[in-house]
Amino acid sequence: MATEVSRDGCEMALSTTNRFDLTFPAGAMGFGMETPEDSRQGSFVTVVVPNSEAMRQGVQLGDELVAIADWDVTGLDHMEVVELISTVPRPVILHFERNERGQEFASQMPSEPQNIDWSKVIAGLERDLAAECSKAAKRDRDLKEFLRDQEKGHRAIHELSALQKEMQALKKDHVEQLAAKDKQILTLKKMHRQVASEKTLLRAELSARNKTIESLEKQIEEGIDRLKQRDRLVSRLERDKKAQQDDITRLLGEIETREKEIESLKCLRAEENKKLVASDEQLKAMVEQKDQHLFDVINDNSAGIESKGRIGKVGYDRVLKKYEGKSDPPSIEAAKKGDLESMRILASAGHNVAKIVVNRYGETPLHHVAFGSDNVAFAKFLLSNTHNKSSLLNAKTNSGITALHWAAQTNHYKLVAFLLASGADHTAKTQYGNTALDVAVAMQSVESVNILKKRYNCLKTGGSGEGKRDVSQI
Repeated sequence: MATEVSRDGCEMALSTTNRFDLTFPAGAMGFGMETPEDSRQGSFVTVVVPNSEAMRQGVQLGDELVAIADWDVTGLDHMEVVELISTVPRPVILHFERNERGQEFASQMPSEPQNIDWSKVIAGLERDLAAECSKAAKRDRDLKEFLRDQEKGHRAIHELSALQKEMQALKKDHVEQLAAKDKQILTLKKMHRQVASEKTLLRAELSARNKTIESLEKQIEEGIDRLKQRDRLVSRLERDKKAQQDDITRLLGEIETREKEIESLKCLRAEENKKLVASDEQLKAMVEQKDQHLFDVINDNSAGIESKGRIGKVGYDRVLKKYEGKSDPPSIEAAKKGDLESMRILASAGHNVAKIVVNRYGETPLHHVAFGSDNVAFAKFLLSNTHNKSSLLNAKTNSGITALHWAAQTNHYKLVAFLLASGADHTAKTQYGNTALDVAVAMQSVESVNILKKRYNCLKTGGSGEGKRDVSQI
């Protein structure tokens, strides 16, 4: 910290940045400021009055006023700074800075200050002071006259005060009378408002009741219309119920007829099974006896197969020509027609029947056998000539339909039973979530429903009643 001696011999503290703070009491400070024309900002000391407070505290030309108390004034011009100084209370602390910019600005000022005749200034001030004293004496005389007039005014005021008291007493009586009348008027107005309010409430209540009555009448009319509609619906339901009962009776008759046919077919199947068992026993006996005739038959069959190989090429070409130009492969076209002979020719001629063939809809030959006819032999041939029996049984179309779905839809119940016995998945669903049983119920395929329900363990069978069903559950 450096120190500097002021002109009156007092020391003044300066910071390393040549900044110092001065406290000015009330009265003239004794310095003037200007702002450089090039920057339009900053206030630099350009005049220091001799024997003034500023000179006593060491203010010099070129010092920059940077702050007034806590306000930074470096961005203001000198006129704004002077206005701010006039508004702050005294004493006030002014922050100055002695820098190169201020010294440069001071150097641009005239080297010799202007000669001021301070005696003339003081004489002028004395004349002004004498004039002010004369004016003050005149004001004293005027004040005395004003006081005499004021005393007369006080007496007049006293008299007016007495009159005012009398007027206040009369006014009080009058105000009390007016207040009583106002109370009566307010009471009447209140009663009137109450009557008007009650009248409004009664009107609103009457309007609400009228609306309620209208609403009730409308509801009664709607209720009557609904009752009429319900009666018509009941009549129609009764007619539909009677028609359904007639259909049920007819279906029960058909079911009974079909059950009899199934019983007869069971008997025929039992006889065929007996014949097959007898044939198997006869074949075993022939093998054990090494019957030369059996070997001759086998040799004849081998020769027949070789001749069929030569003839199969002609049949294969005939089958290809037969289904030429069709939209689907020959095997699927043969399945559509139920043409088992053509399918056998295709297989014997080396056609890849073992591979699962599908068309653009994802349909296999087994799908079309199930849809076209109740041809169990055709289905058995397809399954026996495929490498993956389960994949063919459960192959799905683009819509998620299996061969079992189509067999159930067309009520080819023999094929339904054969597919289930061969391992078809009865729980497989289409893209709409329907199983084969759902399709059979929707299409009223009675026999297929019975067979599928047995697989689902949904029917209770026993004794001679096996195969019967509750049609009301379809």
